[in-house]
Amino acid sequence: MFLAICAWLACANMAAYAVFALDKRAAIRGDWRVRESTLLMLAAAGGAFGAVLAQNVLRHKTRKEPFRTQLYVIIGLELALVGALSLPPVRQAITDYVATPAAEEFESYRTPPDDNFNDF
Repeated sequence: MFLAICAWLACANMAAYAVFALDKRAAIRGDWRVRESTLLMLAAAGGAFGAVLAQNVLRHKTRKEPFRTQLYVIIGLELALVGALSLPPVRQAITDYVATPAAEEFESYRTPPDDNFNDF
């Protein structure tokens, strides 16, 4: 699970950086631009650090308000989530909440079916 989350975050950050770069190129050329809501959604999907890196390296959307503030709010929320997940009681509560229904459902598939299906 940990590796899957790391892979997701790596892909999300690379995608956010790439889309910021495409938007910067479109801004320079005067072409159609990527919507700010799309850029923020990529950041919220786990690509916030890639978005900020692109913002600083490419000098793109560094002064644009409220976009900049919204991006930093997303980063704050992601950091709070990571901080909360690093606490053992929170992590255990989430694991119990997520794993229990799945385990019960799995057990229902493992029980053998009734042999009384010919009782019509």
